[in-house]
Amino acid sequence: MRSRLTTFHPDQPIRDVVAVLLDKKISGGPVVDAKGKLVGMISELDCLRAEAGTAYEGHYSARDRLVQDEMTKDCLTIGPDANIYTMAHLFEKHS
Repeated sequence: MRSRLTTFHPDQPIRDVVAVLLDKKISGGPVVDAKGKLVGMISELDCLRAEAGTAYEGHYSARDRLVQDEMTKDCLTIGPDANIYTMAHLFEKHS
């Protein structure tokens, strides 16, 4: 588990997220509001879907899409003290 997370914000453009993901060689990160509260998760798959969706809709790129448009909002979370068996159970149950 990392202690210094790279976080994103709901009003951040998808193009900025893509640049950070590529630069830091990460596959996604938490989306937090102005108070630092978790409001979602954004992944490289979300960014690809944004790009594919805008291409399908006839737009050139996802440059106008925001994190809040593409992020996963209903996140299942666990505490830092959860054991591996609890995590495995949750992954199995919720994919």
